[in-house]
Amino acid sequence: RGDDACATTGFCAHIISMRGGTLRVEGTELFLVGQKAQLARYPIHWHVAQEVPGQYARRNSIWRSFNRCITVHGSHEATVQDNVCHDHLGHGYFLEDGIEQRSTIAGNLAVFGRRPPQAERILASDGSPASFWITHPTNTVRGNVAAGAQGWGFWYALPVNPTGMSATATVLPRRSVLGVFEDNVAHSNGSGGLNVDDGPRPDGTTETASFAPRENPAAESPAVPALFTRFTAWKHRGRGIWLRGHAHRVVDAVLADNQIGATFASSDSWLVNSFVVGQTANDATPFQNGFPVRGYEFYDGTV
Repeated sequence: RGDDACATTGFCAHIISMRGGTLRVEGTELFLVGQKAQLARYPIHWHVAQEVPGQYARRNSIWRSFNRCITVHGSHEATVQDNVCHDHLGHGYFLEDGIEQRSTIAGNLAVFGRRPPQAERILASDGSPASFWITHPTNTVRGNVAAGAQGWGFWYALPVNPTGMSATATVLPRRSVLGVFEDNVAHSNGSGGLNVDDGPRPDGTTETASFAPRENPAAESPAVPALFTRFTAWKHRGRGIWLRGHAHRVVDAVLADNQIGATFASSDSWLVNSFVVGQTANDATPFQNGFPVRGYEFYDGTV
């Protein structure tokens, strides 16, 4: 546990595992952790550990973090499951460079992701912190809840190629197949529920990003539909869902009391078997005067 000096300076404890190490953390409370504005100083962190099957962070509680919650960086096949993260600066559950694949992020809760002061942001995008920041689609993201972030609940922030220490031109996240995204919930986030757009550049800023998965990401091969299944998004002053790209399927969604339920800036995409409510009697926060509540909107077609 942190002491008064840590709480004042934001220079607190962290756990890091590198290549050759084994990280298994379970049933642990981490309070006043992470080091403010410092790269690679996160509460729980696989750091360029490469293949890590059988390693995990499970059933831990992390609160009052000065720098993210759980980071998978340059590592694959990690398990991040059934953790609670409350009151963290910047993005929360975090895939760092865009090369991280085949990990499982399941059953986690994130509450109150806070925006760091501009001078203390590791990435420009920390100004809109996401509870779940996913930089490569080929992972399993299942049964998580994201609530009360000052930014996004779930953000698929896909670079053209991996960045940072994992930079390579041979991996193409924006054209790679979506692994699993199902049974996730987002509510009461400042920016919105699910953002599939705005991928990182090498300098850490973001740009408009089209997610168009292919059988062979490196070739003009057939599209592989990306299924976002049983997603629930409610009480967002922005959008429950924003999608940009090609061949997206939102299936069995529930979208309610969002200023805009879903926007498809997406072609050859579908909203299927879903329940969309514009505004209910349980909505205590009025939307902007004169702005029509929209259950569903699209452009770029065909949808």
